[in-house]
Amino acid sequence: MYKAIRLTLVWALAAAFLSGCWNRRELNEIAVTTTIGLDRLNDGNILLSDQLLYAPAISPIGGGGGGDRAPVTLLSETGEGIQLAARKMTMKVSKKIYVGQLQILVLGEKLARSGVADVLDHIARDHEYRRDFFVIVAKGMTANEVLRIFTPLESIPANKLRDSLDSSSKAWGASGAIQIGEFLSALTAKGQDPVLSGVTIQGNPEEGSEKESVARIQVRSELAYTGYAVFKKDRLLGWLNQRESKGVNYVRGKIKSTSVSVPCPEGKHTITVELLNTKAKMKPKLVNGEPAVNVKISAEASIADAQCNIDMSNPATINAIEKLVNEEIRDTVKDAVKTAQTDYKADIFGFGSAFARSKPKYWSGVEKKWSEAFPEIRVQVSVSTKIREIFKTKRSLIRQMRE
Repeated sequence: MYKAIRLTLVWALAAAFLSGCWNRRELNEIAVTTTIGLDRLNDGNILLSDQLLYAPAISPIGGGGGGDRAPVTLLSETGEGIQLAARKMTMKVSKKIYVGQLQILVLGEKLARSGVADVLDHIARDHEYRRDFFVIVAKGMTANEVLRIFTPLESIPANKLRDSLDSSSKAWGASGAIQIGEFLSALTAKGQDPVLSGVTIQGNPEEGSEKESVARIQVRSELAYTGYAVFKKDRLLGWLNQRESKGVNYVRGKIKSTSVSVPCPEGKHTITVELLNTKAKMKPKLVNGEPAVNVKISAEASIADAQCNIDMSNPATINAIEKLVNEEIRDTVKDAVKTAQTDYKADIFGFGSAFARSKPKYWSGVEKKWSEAFPEIRVQVSVSTKIREIFKTKRSLIRQMRE
């Protein structure tokens, strides 16, 4: 399987490079960038970190041919911006650095807090950058530190970061797979502030930067996603925890699937429900001239884990569980709204955009002072969950043992 993965990657790269474009480059003439890290230094300059693919490490010829070499090489350079730092980096490599296959852009927290618009202007202009790579923020650390970590299961860290971001956003919902094109659009959008997923290092960063760290059964350092980074225009204001981040995704209709744990109707132990087909509708309105928003969330669900003595053949039991799930989702959304309104005054839900579409006259009068109006919005949340599946048995294992 590993050979198949490497072969697929090589053919994908070859297809990108041999597509008949006038400025095509041969694979042996370029150094492919998989991940880029951007940090702000104390003198105001940018630290550009490029994680470059070592082609022999993934080559299907000769069984990999990488030997003891790491599958990627990390190079760093400083400059007033990305362009200057990238040009200076050419003194360290013998090949043209190619960014057309970039998978992940990591922004250091210090850079994100200082503002990212001036730095990302180069990426927005340069035709070699595609618009489908993901953007994340290094929480409490530099992007360079994140790029130094070896990853288990995936030899190429960019693949790990990309795939785990995609899978966690689909299966858990406390993060978002946000591409650069979406983020750049959000920076200039009216009535909505951006968010980005955060990444952190769990364990010892120094040990994680050694290749031997992934040779152990239990790794001592790994990369993990955390909650959303909250932006006001192009500046990072702070962080949401995972629960609050899920609340944001509920409102924005970004929850594809997730699990919700609620107490059993009898008050002991818990029941875990898997949400499917989650949908959200946002309806802005004016009540006596004051802005308000109704958020309606609906979902289908299935019982995934019941640690209590219940009979799920009883409709009343199912109704009780549905009400508990509704309350949990509603409280999650309310927590997210409270934090956004109170702590950050950042409209990360897009309420302003909704008013701009449906109440243009009202919006024209508040657009320039939306930061003052947003914290005062009254948000009403209604949730409707329908349990459709209980899988193989209608009686919990605990109940069967007691019968």
